[in-house]
Amino acid sequence: LTPVPDAGDEEDLQPRPQPVS
Repeated sequence: LTPVPDAGDEEDLQPRPQPVS
């Protein structure tokens, strides 16, 4: 599953590790 930031503020609220292929 790939979490997509709604307004880009989600990264500020909860920093999630980005999947590296």
